[in-house]
Amino acid sequence: MRRLRPEQDAFGRVLLEHLDGNDRAATIVERDDGYIEWEPPAAYFSPFTNWFAVERRALRYVRGRVLDVGAGAGRVALELQQRGHTVVAVDVSPLVVRVARRRGVRNAKVLALEDLDGSPTRTLDAPERCEAAAGS
Repeated sequence: MRRLRPEQDAFGRVLLEHLDGNDRAATIVERDDGYIEWEPPAAYFSPFTNWFAVERRALRYVRGRVLDVGAGAGRVALELQQRGHTVVAVDVSPLVVRVARRRGVRNAKVLALEDLDGSPTRTLDAPERCEAAAGS
């Protein structure tokens, strides 16, 4: 998938609305099998201590530079930055990238995974490889 246009970016709008203080914003997922679920966007902004245990444990294994694919609101990128990692956060959603940047993600880019240069662990602007890839 290439970069989303603003009118296609429902998820980005929800995260931006939440960041701007709209507590009524929510994501709604409807699958082909008819299953429907709604979720408040607060989970995408939650502090590390509120993450699922499996997510917290996974960060123990992160080493070196990190490529955060599907960065969302940037919670993984922010946590890894705090731990001293260099992080490149990418997402196809321009509004989501705006949210991540506003929250403090230093290097967030609107970029589709297939547009990465060379391999999934190489960024377009950095000649050195990333040692880890995270999917937010």
